Amino acid sequence: GGVSPSPLGIPSLSSPMQAGQGPPMAAEGAGASDGQAGPPSVMQIVAAQRDRFRQRVLELEQTCDRLRESLAAEKETKIRLQRDNVSLVEQARYLESVYHQGGGGAQGRSELERDR
Repeated sequence: GGVSPSPLGIPSLSSPMQAGQGPPMAAEGAGASDGQAGPPSVMQIVAAQRDRFRQRVLELEQTCDRLRESLAAEKETKIRLQRDNVSLVEQARYLESVYHQGGGGAQGRSELERDR
């Protein structure tokens, strides 16, 4: 990961520093004057942290989008199951009314035969 200047002239790390890598050296001599890699500057640390947070935000936004899609699918399933349930209850009531009117079932016929 190299340093790329932002529109304000503030260096931006393209990727977080990895273990064993020193911070990139600035061309203007903002680091050590003899060319040796020194400890990272506060700016570099903050920029790396910012980049990590940006990546984490992207990951969380993707997770949120997946959860929203899943929620929408589950709501559709709920509505479909409620409609099916209402239909089944209506069918059960119809069959029960036909049965109690004496038109269906073995018990209904035997009761009619006893009344004769």
